[in-house]
Amino acid sequence: MSKQTETENGLGEQLARVTAEREALRCQVTTLQAELEVARKAIGELEGVNAAKEQQIARLEAKRAAYAEWLTALVPPPPPFTAEELEDMRQNGITFDQILAEIDPPDGR
Repeated sequence: MSKQTETENGLGEQLARVTAEREALRCQVTTLQAELEVARKAIGELEGVNAAKEQQIARLEAKRAAYAEWLTALVPPPPPFTAEELEDMRQNGITFDQILAEIDPPDGR
């Protein structure tokens, strides 16, 4: 075999190898493009779900605020202690039963 034939064979083998690698890379690119499209669709769907959940959260937060306002309006404020009563509590102490009796008197006053 001549030197030119050997060189041509070597170049032919390299060309075949490079061509096969190029084809494999093209297949990988095609596969990755398809996966990217699937991922983009999933992102779009998840963004829609996220937007719906954010709206749901906003509605629930508004309901919670309304319920808190209603409860505040329905529950009477605790009875205020006079300055003398507070000073007496500081000096003499007070039992838990006494605190409960002040908050919810048994005679219903």
